[in-house]
Amino acid sequence: MIYSVLDFETTGLGPSNSRVLEVGIVKISSEGEIIDYFDTLINPLRNVGATWIHGITADMVEQAPLFGDVVDGLLQFLDGSIIVAHNSSFDIPFLREELRRAGRAHTQIPSICTLRLSRKHIMGCGSYSLGSLCSFLHIENRLAHSALADADATSQLLLHMIRQYGIEESIEPGVLFSNHYQDHSQRAEEVRYTRGDYFG
Repeated sequence: MIYSVLDFETTGLGPSNSRVLEVGIVKISSEGEIIDYFDTLINPLRNVGATWIHGITADMVEQAPLFGDVVDGLLQFLDGSIIVAHNSSFDIPFLREELRRAGRAHTQIPSICTLRLSRKHIMGCGSYSLGSLCSFLHIENRLAHSALADADATSQLLLHMIRQYGIEESIEPGVLFSNHYQDHSQRAEEVRYTRGDYFG
């Protein structure tokens, strides 16, 4: 199976009145092969919110693309994979709302939540935040609250549960995200602007 492990940094907590600031996705196989990355800052056209949490300033997103500028490339990246997020009840509504705003509405976005899976399978952790699970399982995440770093840490958490608990055996084929692109070899071109670009 192919998984697209996704994380957003956002201007606030609710998709109805907040926007995505940063997209980070790590595409992996169930064997642990890293297939591809998707990483970009997004200009939310509003205040960036809690910089002290996500580390993103207004200057960093001023030249960044709008979500609509990257939406085709994002959908092609996700197509044919299983979307995974830690606390998907946060990330998936943001994805759904941003797609709606960009004119690419998807009412059904199937996903797997590593928060729910970890609560079911990993005993003795106490807190099941991504940071706590990383500490408990010795998963390194030096850039917590950076979208790509958190997506990478979540992918390692997913792989741990696949290897230790065989969770892949219970994943239904209906979780696959399909956007019905005809040519999977052609990736839509989009402008990306990452933290690395900003800091040089």
